[in-house]
Amino acid sequence: MSRRLHALAVDLDGTLTHNGLIAPATLDALRQIRGEGVATILVTGRSREDLGRYFPRLTEHFDAVVTDNGCVLAVGGVSQYLAEPVDERLRWAMVGAGIELEVGDCLLSCDGAHRHLVVELIEHFGLDAQLLLNRGRLMVLPAGVTKATGLLAALHRLGLSRHNAMAVGDAENDLAMLTTAQMGVAVANAAPSVKAVADLVLEAPDGEGVRRLLTQDWQGTWAARQKHTRDDLTIGRFEDGEAACVPATTPNILISGESGSGKSYLAGLLVEALSALDFRVLVVDIEGDYLGLRHLPDVVVFSGHEPPDELVLESIMRWGGQSVVVDLSVVDRAVAAAYLARLPGLIASLRELSGMPHWVILDEAHSSLGSGGTMEGALGSADEGFVFVTYRPGDLPRADVPLVGAVISVHGVPPGADHSDATLRLGDGPARTFVADPRQTSHARHWHKYTALPMTASHWFTFTDADGREVAVAHSVAEFAHLLRELPYAVVRRHVHRGDVSRWIADLGSRELEVAVREVADPPRWPADGDPESGAGLADTISSRLVDGLIDRRSPPTADAPDRTPSDAPDDAAPGIS
Repeated sequence: MSRRLHALAVDLDGTLTHNGLIAPATLDALRQIRGEGVATILVTGRSREDLGRYFPRLTEHFDAVVTDNGCVLAVGGVSQYLAEPVDERLRWAMVGAGIELEVGDCLLSCDGAHRHLVVELIEHFGLDAQLLLNRGRLMVLPAGVTKATGLLAALHRLGLSRHNAMAVGDAENDLAMLTTAQMGVAVANAAPSVKAVADLVLEAPDGEGVRRLLTQDWQGTWAARQKHTRDDLTIGRFEDGEAACVPATTPNILISGESGSGKSYLAGLLVEALSALDFRVLVVDIEGDYLGLRHLPDVVVFSGHEPPDELVLESIMRWGGQSVVVDLSVVDRAVAAAYLARLPGLIASLRELSGMPHWVILDEAHSSLGSGGTMEGALGSADEGFVFVTYRPGDLPRADVPLVGAVISVHGVPPGADHSDATLRLGDGPARTFVADPRQTSHARHWHKYTALPMTASHWFTFTDADGREVAVAHSVAEFAHLLRELPYAVVRRHVHRGDVSRWIADLGSRELEVAVREVADPPRWPADGDPESGAGLADTISSRLVDGLIDRRSPPTADAPDRTPSDAPDDAAPGIS
């Protein structure tokens, strides 16, 4: 993955402070790391009022400030509540019980010795609140709020990811933040439970520990000390039942196998695993194998004649929090080649800004990285976060391809077996056979190729005018969708009202497509003075739903293959899926 550090989140009391004060050298270290392009985020249990009273200029050293243990976020001097305050009835009941309180914007804090009484009061009022210990203090918070939720909100506002963030803390209320960031750091004076989950425990306490961390080789420390396994990518089960996992900190991944063996199935499985862990992925889809990923809520598919530029990708990944599939199968070859040629520079530029995309899935990698390819020599040995998918791994020049830390080999379906034979090798370890997990999203292989093939003559669609004269003929599904956009509204409307469109779609054999088109092609929706863009809308429905029709292995008969059956419809074998 892309390992550069882009955000540093730090606790205040016991982490930056020593005896309630922050040393000037610690503030200088924060100022220095900000100057190197790292966003700084203060995440504290204190209230805004407390910060202003005891640390009047501290917020000037941070790009974002999270107070009240995750309840309030301030960016650029503008604050917003991330949660509703704890019920006022609880506050006054605690005061009435003689409990000495600290009151924040949203939370209440008291001595931990009052825990049982506070629990009784919460139950009495039937409140949805949570209790959190912090160095002997008891914090009463709105349900679901932690320093981790506050950190995630701050990162989102800054257009950054937790996978490019380091968090430093000392107390129990820092635990969620340390395990959410890609790297969690505990100062030397941290509680034992905090040290136990940290990826790195500093040798020095509080602010001095932070200062040393930031003034030494922090990028080297960041890259080398991410030891946790919480972001491992589970893709199946080995023969002994152990989970088959690829560490997300693997430099690069190679997926190899013959055509049709299941490579793109496994690559899609990796995207699903990465997406579930909030990684941002860029899929360079050469042959239309990954369009089913659009069913993931955080994936956007570009399937048009112009691939997205850097600004569009940055907007979607940084500010939209989504991954992107760029389908080049419908793009003009010259345009696609030019796009691939500038892709390494585009990726490097995006990663320089935010660390995203964390991973790039490069389909048919041999064609672009191999001898004479548009990306030949563009990647160096230090490049990371690439998944190379290829049926010709020998064509990848060793000198130009970065270090591969995991190899997934798909060998096809052995005689008498019901799933593909796949192995996983990590580093210099042995290759172990595994059975792949089921996919969350459906998988279609080379779908554009089959919709573009000419159908048998009996399945052609002939458009005619009001006098019955031939206007145009669609020889394929793709051509039919294209003509819907191009032909006059009156011509398309005539066939909608006659039921020709619905009957023709029904003959394709995709029930989902038939139902979707039936609604759009309802005659009352097509009046004589209707919207001229209705044809384009119908075409969009067909284009989007058709992927699902092919995924369901129902494809229209073509001139090359008159009548496919479900067993021989084009699709990659799913490794481990019968």
